[in-house]
Amino acid sequence: TPVTAELMQRGEAALAPIIGPLASVLVGRYSQVAENSRDFFDRLASHLRTAAERDEFFENIRMH
Repeated sequence: TPVTAELMQRGEAALAPIIGPLASVLVGRYSQVAENSRDFFDRLASHLRTAAERDEFFENIRMH
């Protein structure tokens, strides 16, 4: 699945509560280089320090 504006918005909405304003920078960067939506979300999740943060991120993606 290509990285669409909707997926970018979903990624930022899920990531921002965890890491703050840096989320928008990462979303912009990875939307340009990710091969697909899974790669995009995995790249965003790579900036989370703990398994709990990653779980929260992926849960937030499903909710948005």
